[in-house]
Amino acid sequence: MPTFLRELVRRRFAADPAAEEALVWHEKAPEVWQARLAAALETTGAGADEQIIEASRRVLTLVEESGTPPSKYLVDLRGSQGVQVGDGTRQSNRFTTPPKI
Repeated sequence: MPTFLRELVRRRFAADPAAEEALVWHEKAPEVWQARLAAALETTGAGADEQIIEASRRVLTLVEESGTPPSKYLVDLRGSQGVQVGDGTRQSNRFTTPPKI
């Protein structure tokens, strides 16, 4: 998260220690802390804060202008099996009857 956006969010979280913790730890392990940070944004009202929304839009504009393509897919594979992600790939599966117990 860019410094200017993080600082706006941090100020909004100042009265909520759990929200501040979620922000700090999200940077270190986003996949673990994403849900907590999203909840903190909601409960503190930061997700509806016009300054934060405008700063977020600025970040998106900067990313677009940099020529970095946005991700085509948002993929969460936790607990998945036999997964295939991407274009132009091929997967063959063979299903058999499970053994009787």
